[in-house]
Amino acid sequence: MKNPSTPLTMNPPARIHNISLFFQEGTSDKEYHLQVETQNGGYVVNFQFGRRGKHLQTGSKTPQPVPHEEALEIRDAVLREKLNKGYLYFPHSQRPAPASAPAPSTSKRPIRRVVNPSAKVHPDFARSLARAVR
Repeated sequence: MKNPSTPLTMNPPARIHNISLFFQEGTSDKEYHLQVETQNGGYVVNFQFGRRGKHLQTGSKTPQPVPHEEALEIRDAVLREKLNKGYLYFPHSQRPAPASAPAPSTSKRPIRRVVNPSAKVHPDFARSLARAVR
């Protein structure tokens, strides 16, 4: 996230939200990135996904710019969907190492979310994340 003292610019689009999610299970090692960005006076929700270390596919959930609240609702819906599928959010400094081989499973039930109370998360993002996982 940008330093609050750094002004946002419109050229190139200012990234105002950037969320990275990861999924590891067996030999599967995927990542999903989601951004809310300003564009032409509105907001777009863009994403990238694929296997870690490989070329990521890209797309947009909004073909045209939408109001800020609508963009946040779209972002929250996508975030909720990915978390329900087993993707995990890690702060940038704590991202999981790429899977090289299947780790021995100690449980048959996958872990859904990782919460680190000492991680510093912007309050707006924390509220959005809490709203998305309800």
